[in-house]
Amino acid sequence: MPKEDTQFKPGAEWKGNAGGRPKGSLKDYVKHKFSSMTPEEKEAFLKKVAPDFVWRMGEGNPTDDHKVDAVVKVIVSKESLENEINTGTSDNSERQTQV
Repeated sequence: MPKEDTQFKPGAEWKGNAGGRPKGSLKDYVKHKFSSMTPEEKEAFLKKVAPDFVWRMGEGNPTDDHKVDAVVKVIVSKESLENEINTGTSDNSERQTQV
């Protein structure tokens, strides 16, 4: 939690970046430049750019919010189970899995 004297106070004068991001960013420039190219110029440009970057230009960056729904089934051999019962120890080397 930030210190009380550094917290935003309603009604107080705001001294942050009130104007926001400057207009005419590099992304806007490239978008305008690309849209004004002929199809041949676009092909020549895209051949110079890495394929994964071309994909990100068209589709945007991929997200990392993957959800996994899985069922884990543990199989223990009869010999391993008998060894654990008889010796009181277990051989976890075959059952440990890194996630």
